[in-house]
Amino acid sequence: MRLFASLLSVFLLCVSLSPVKGAEKTPRAKPIVLQTREFILIVPQSRDKLLAFSMESGDWSQTKVAGKPSAEALAKLQPTVSSAMGICPVGRDLYAYSSASGNWSRLRVPEEAKFSYSVGDNFVFAQIENETGTTEYYLFSKNSLEWSGVDLATGKLLTTTSEKDE
Repeated sequence: MRLFASLLSVFLLCVSLSPVKGAEKTPRAKPIVLQTREFILIVPQSRDKLLAFSMESGDWSQTKVAGKPSAEALAKLQPTVSSAMGICPVGRDLYAYSSASGNWSRLRVPEEAKFSYSVGDNFVFAQIENETGTTEYYLFSKNSLEWSGVDLATGKLLTTTSEKDE
């Protein structure tokens, strides 16, 4: 009887410590809302898209987050804004937004590359240092529709394809 009682108590303890089916293991991320004089940038709780409302155009624009970023990348997600520009790094992608053009554009950073970025009043800048030693310099200005850049070693102009707004 004692053996049965101890097995029963171990079983009940294991059942009580088991997660409830459907329960989340980590708390859900909170939505991010940043407001400037010229636009509002929103990262919804779902983290599957980025939205912005331009005060100049009076319209919303949005872009889907490409691929399936890691939970760590989504947890660290933090946009940076100036009065008219925004950038939101998601994993290896840099999403830039301009309130003047009302446009989002994605810049894909290669896995092995190091990168840095900054935001000015009228532009977003990104520098990518590839493992081959080459450096690419990208800009997204307030009137841009997509990122454009230059390879600093060769002077070759670089462009990206814009993601269409959803």
